[in-house]
Amino acid sequence: MPAGASEWFSGLQWLLSRVDSADPATLAVAVKGGHNGEMHNQNDIGSLTVRLGGENLIVDPGRGLYTRDYFNEHRYEHFVNRSYGHSVPLPAGVEQATGSTARAGVAELERGGSTDRVRYDLTAAYPDAPLESLFRTVELHRGSAPAVLVSDEFAFTEAGVAESGFVTFAEARVEGERVVVAGERASLALELPAGCRAELHRETVALSSGPREVTRIAIRTGEAVHKATLEVWLRPA
Repeated sequence: MPAGASEWFSGLQWLLSRVDSADPATLAVAVKGGHNGEMHNQNDIGSLTVRLGGENLIVDPGRGLYTRDYFNEHRYEHFVNRSYGHSVPLPAGVEQATGSTARAGVAELERGGSTDRVRYDLTAAYPDAPLESLFRTVELHRGSAPAVLVSDEFAFTEAGVAESGFVTFAEARVEGERVVVAGERASLALELPAGCRAELHRETVALSSGPREVTRIAIRTGEAVHKATLEVWLRPA
């Protein structure tokens, strides 16, 4: 594995992983753990960014436009601060809580060779959800067919809809059993797990750089379940 192809920041629980660190257009993924009591916090435990062709296709939306409500009790109604505005799970329609007790645990970490892999325990991030457990695993696969795999494992205490969300500034469209995210220089295909459907939710968001259209891709089970594992493959299209 080339030097710099994988980096782990243990204090922040960040994994940065690239197929080829010498190629600026390479497929790359960044995923974070941490907690929701950080400075300038956004509720984004488990959030990821996927980069291809030199552009971010699955994104963190960034900093919102500063208003009075950005700094009071309405802070987490802003799209960019709430977990709904990030590429994270949404168990039974419940978003992540705020504060340092809403945190990730690193259940597994593997780096090097053909695959980088991190598995987070996200259960504590959703204290208001009917959860027994929620784990997110993110893998970067190198080799002849590079890809990113995002796997969310839901176990509910009562039946709920399992949902994995992905956020993008690029054009997104549903094509049969996949969602294609088309950037200016590259495209990603998100392959739907069996028995799941995709919905696209578009809205204009006030960012610090100005208004911008954002699409949230919701991949969810068709009905309420007690257990589900949503495996979403992201491949160059």
